[in-house]
Amino acid sequence: MAEAETFGQALKRWRKRQLLTQAALAAAVGTKQAVVGRWEVGLSLPSLTMQRRLIEALQVDREEFVNAVEAAERARAEGKAAV
Repeated sequence: MAEAETFGQALKRWRKRQLLTQAALAAAVGTKQAVVGRWEVGLSLPSLTMQRRLIEALQVDREEFVNAVEAAERARAEGKAAV
């Protein structure tokens, strides 16, 4: 059975769908490229403010985005490394 997509993988997929680099996405939401990179590799999750900005910048469905964040939070609570 295939593993579920992590938040970071989903974020990268949404970013690439919009033809954005990490740097361009970072500029669009008001953060640094390194922060976007940490989100994509699962080292951290965006704050609520950043989540709102990402939803708008990536033109992603709010429910799909929130579901991905909640799944990552559950995985983190269960002790799984990648979010």
